[in-house]
Amino acid sequence: MAPEPTQPDALQGAQRLIEDLGFDSIRLMELTVTLERGFALPRYKPDQLADVRTVDDVITLVSTALRAQQ
Repeated sequence: MAPEPTQPDALQGAQRLIEDLGFDSIRLMELTVTLERGFALPRYKPDQLADVRTVDDVITLVSTALRAQQ
């Protein structure tokens, strides 16, 4: 049974993408592509994503990439 979708305003930084939010490998890939396109980021390499496990990790990943573009 799929977990209930989480509303964006209900997300918390420490929530784990897989365990708490129910992401599977397809959803993780979709998230990556959405972030790359939405923020005009270069494609991430798998080793850059290996430690991204929580909502806070996603925020840090995108923030770091955006700062590097400035």
